Amino acid sequence: MASFSSDHHDHGNPEILVQENNPFIRTLTLHKPKKLNVLSTPVVLRLFELFLNYEHDASVKLVILKGSGKAFSAGGDVVYVAHHLYNGNFRSAL
Repeated sequence: MASFSSDHHDHGNPEILVQENNPFIRTLTLHKPKKLNVLSTPVVLRLFELFLNYEHDASVKLVILKGSGKAFSAGGDVVYVAHHLYNGNFRSAL
């Protein structure tokens, strides 16, 4: 069986590392360990887009989501939301 492995930062968002272990498995790693892999709006939107792509790709059977560093994810990026709210960018804060 041929070896299949590829690691790269997602072009849609550099905070997501995509690993293609084999033709059937995709491992997505939240890659902002200094901020405990917080989920900003762009990260959540890109994950949603990737999940939709994998849903329509018959070759992908398993998607693994993990975090780099000591935490999986601290949750939503409060600083990102507060910054956008403070500047009146209510839509961007969502």
